[in-house]
Amino acid sequence: MQSTIKEENQSAQMTSALLEGIYKNAKMGSQALLSLLPKVADSELRRDLTAQLDGYEGYANQAESYLCELGEQAKEIGLLQKMTAKAGIGINTLMDSDTSHLAEMVIEGSNMNVTESVKLLREYENCHVPEKALRLCRDMIDFEQKNVEIMQRYL
Repeated sequence: MQSTIKEENQSAQMTSALLEGIYKNAKMGSQALLSLLPKVADSELRRDLTAQLDGYEGYANQAESYLCELGEQAKEIGLLQKMTAKAGIGINTLMDSDTSHLAEMVIEGSNMNVTESVKLLREYENCHVPEKALRLCRDMIDFEQKNVEIMQRYL
């Protein structure tokens, strides 16, 4: 009985950690696009980035909802992290804001999110984490990989 409760607690903690990682990655992607969109002149790129932003918000909402089901609350991204990302985008687009460069920046961000998400998946996929949480992580990885493919059209 005692070991079952301990296993359930460990499972809940691991599930929370996975969902927090998904939430953080989605929110960072969302934040980056919100900083980048005002610099986008190309209407097709703007449309694709807006769709990507909607996707990030959807994943963040799903992770947050699942965390709520576990009695947890999603931790927001820190102000310093937000400001650092915004400043990085500002500096990176100061001298070059053409469509190809913006697409390259988005590709780099998506690739970083794929790497972080794959690490999360590998860390928790052989633990007692519910398939629902693992599937959300896998879906986000697929989403990011599709984003890379879409952005490659702009290079």
